Amino acid sequence: MASLPEEEAIRIVLKQGLPRLTGQTLATIDANRAEWARVRQQGYAMTIQEYWDDVNSVGAPIRVGASRRVVAGITIAGPSSRFTPEIMHALVPRLVTAADTIARTWPAWAEPLAAVAGETPRSPSPD
Repeated sequence: MASLPEEEAIRIVLKQGLPRLTGQTLATIDANRAEWARVRQQGYAMTIQEYWDDVNSVGAPIRVGASRRVVAGITIAGPSSRFTPEIMHALVPRLVTAADTIARTWPAWAEPLAAVAGETPRSPSPD
């Protein structure tokens, strides 16, 4: 949601609603808008028991093309007793690197999906 224009994200939220899945779920538009802004600023997202009790997750976008449009994401999740915010923060650099690695190979393995990024597929550059 953070990668969408805010008006589009709000439209989706209003259509789908904001069900409270746990006591930590962000269940207001204002709370979600603040979270989207934070995610855009830092470049990754974290959830602390927002979708399931006792499960935390951290995710990074897969951005492709010159526009760096988000076409997918990669997430790591685990039990909150072991997958603490400290561990999540420590994994962010590796997670972002993994997302960037996937993005660099995106046209090579998903050429038909290049249209999702609104761009013409390009040939992988030799490294």
